[in-house]
Amino acid sequence: MALVLSRRSLASLALAASTLIAAGCAPTMQVYMSRDGNGEFGTTTFQDFDEIHCIVVLQGGGVNTRLRYTLSWRASTPDEPGGNALSYQGSLHPRPSRNQLDGERRIDIQLLGAPDPASPTVPIRTGPWIRGKYKITVFLEDLETNEVFEEETLSFAID
Repeated sequence: MALVLSRRSLASLALAASTLIAAGCAPTMQVYMSRDGNGEFGTTTFQDFDEIHCIVVLQGGGVNTRLRYTLSWRASTPDEPGGNALSYQGSLHPRPSRNQLDGERRIDIQLLGAPDPASPTVPIRTGPWIRGKYKITVFLEDLETNEVFEEETLSFAID
């Protein structure tokens, strides 16, 4: 059995191919929360002393690709100090050089607790975390044009 394309189908394929070539392929990402840096235990609920990781799986992108993220928190109880404060904003460049452009890239954004006053230069990788509801928003964007390719918000809780 032979596959025969009509002129209309051929015209549609040619138009689609030329559009993809002209536009290029934008980078994509998948984002999820995990209890470990390997990203093997996806979850949306954490306990007081868990490690907290936001795992980003990046496909594509170039040296101008930037991941920007914001973390916000709302306390479990209204009398908690700073009850709805923005906790952190940051950004990173997952492909800093041309020799790192191929394939999939896993990025681990680990949340770090406040340092122990006895060892102020050592970040705390596990809690105690303030109980409440958290949101992390990750933006995949172009550094030069500020074009946002994707934006994803994840909600998680610390019980």
